[in-house]
Amino acid sequence: MREIRNALAHEYLDDINSDIELLNSLFETKGLELVQIFQEVLDYIKANMVSNLFEETQIEINRFYETLAKSDFSDSKG
Repeated sequence: MREIRNALAHEYLDDINSDIELLNSLFETKGLELVQIFQEVLDYIKANMVSNLFEETQIEINRFYETLAKSDFSDSKG
């Protein structure tokens, strides 16, 4: 993932097709891992910071969990 991030960070807008190819590759090979990392971040936020969040942010976090439960990633921890 770091190699792809570095490639994207150093690409210029004149080669958008290359960026699209890199992003597609990232999602195809690391999609589940990215979702799991995002879920771990949200788990931490809910456990440690929920009282400091705006109500709208709490709603969006809950929407993520609902979407996750309905998705192909539903076997993720949660």
